[in-house]
Amino acid sequence: MNHASPAWHCEINSPLIRDFIVLSPQLPTRRKWEQPDFEKVEQILRTIYANFRGDPRKTSLTGFSYGAKAVFDFAAWAEELSGKDSSRRISWNALWPVDEANDQARTSCSVKRIWLHFGTWKPDLQKNIVANLELAPSEPFRKEYPKTDRMYTEYTPFGYDHVTTCAVSYADWRVYEWLLNFSSGDPTTV
Repeated sequence: MNHASPAWHCEINSPLIRDFIVLSPQLPTRRKWEQPDFEKVEQILRTIYANFRGDPRKTSLTGFSYGAKAVFDFAAWAEELSGKDSSRRISWNALWPVDEANDQARTSCSVKRIWLHFGTWKPDLQKNIVANLELAPSEPFRKEYPKTDRMYTEYTPFGYDHVTTCAVSYADWRVYEWLLNFSSGDPTTV
């Protein structure tokens, strides 16, 4: 709520999230997300699918800082889980990590659609993620949303710190359009 996240957009009734069901789980203390946390989020997702007409094919993950780390971790956990139990398969439309708080660069991710945003906080780590996941650059202030599957927006040249990157990223209407208008066919199932 403090950094203009999707939860904040819900609170102010922002038109950016009008076409979304927004789930914003929070950890009780500042720490990394762990398997029991992912299991609780999975239960909530399944409730949303069953009771609120949530569309499993259009489920996207976003998070800021530790939440951005959890985006990748949750996607990897779900992929491993679906390999063990196909009845618990989750489909991801896209991943939208914002300024990931991680000490090591991601080396792979099976989800096809990723849009990473980052600023001046840990830019070298973020650039390693860009290289490892083969993300293409996106113009930070373009007028239309890019029609590609894997990209990044870098705010480093503008001097955006951690919190500013969050606020600017979650105010970018192009990402919401991109999430709703996937052009690559079926979302990735993991």
